[in-house]
Amino acid sequence: SHQQLATASCSLSHAVKLFGELGYELFQFSYDAVFVRRDLSQFYESVYPGLKFPLDEFEAYRRATAYCIRAPLHWTREWFWHANDPGDLRRTFRYIRGNFSLWSLKEGFQQLQSRLYL
Repeated sequence: SHQQLATASCSLSHAVKLFGELGYELFQFSYDAVFVRRDLSQFYESVYPGLKFPLDEFEAYRRATAYCIRAPLHWTREWFWHANDPGDLRRTFRYIRGNFSLWSLKEGFQQLQSRLYL
């Protein structure tokens, strides 16, 4: 069976930026993000009432159903919503680093080197 690992993902904002540079728009987001070709965006808007590109990835993330695998959901919510101003970023970084390290151990990736940039 397919196993979804908590540490196997990337930043949605990064994906939106990268795919945007390649001519794609964020269409929907849940565990995975779905992108559509920008030149077809009017077609999608005509088929899905209320859809208007570009989507706000923060709003898409906020509305998404979160799937947490072997990790408390409040960790992810803490990371995303806790940093209300630049003063909170150090604390948020500590949460992310600590939680990511724990997930890596639980998922057997303790030997892999990783980098975390904010």
